[in-house]
Amino acid sequence: ELASCGHVTYRPGEIPAWSVPPYRVRVERQPEALEETLYYRGVGSSAVAKLARREVWLNHPFVPGLHYEDLATIPGVIADCDSVASVAASLYGVAVRPGSITRTSRIGLDRVRDLSTAIELCGLAEPENASVALKSAFRARRATDLCRVINLCDQATDDISQIAQVQ
Repeated sequence: ELASCGHVTYRPGEIPAWSVPPYRVRVERQPEALEETLYYRGVGSSAVAKLARREVWLNHPFVPGLHYEDLATIPGVIADCDSVASVAASLYGVAVRPGSITRTSRIGLDRVRDLSTAIELCGLAEPENASVALKSAFRARRATDLCRVINLCDQATDDISQIAQVQ
């Protein structure tokens, strides 16, 4: 119900380095695919190079204007699918423009707040009947991402006295 492939990033005007066949397809059941994603393996948390039924995306809309929207959305998308197929090969291209939001060097407190929000939304994707292994994966992901919040606070270019207001 979800298909994912690898991607290649390139600058506009460059020719992407595409993978060549043969491609190996991996199919996982939802609990395993979700656990792998939470541990930053498998299909990953990025929305790039993922296809799913329209209804799945409609059930898990991206939060408008939220940085880290993939982290908030993709675990729910995977939780809503019975199976996930993935190909590690780079079959999708992402053009990276200078000045894009993902390439900015400025880290403001808005990004810290957004990551905190995305972490909370990611946790909502935990199925009620989750196995012990899957519950552990959600806890590990939350701990890892909270460390990312701390690192972002260290990089924030805004007035450091405002960081207490993030929580």
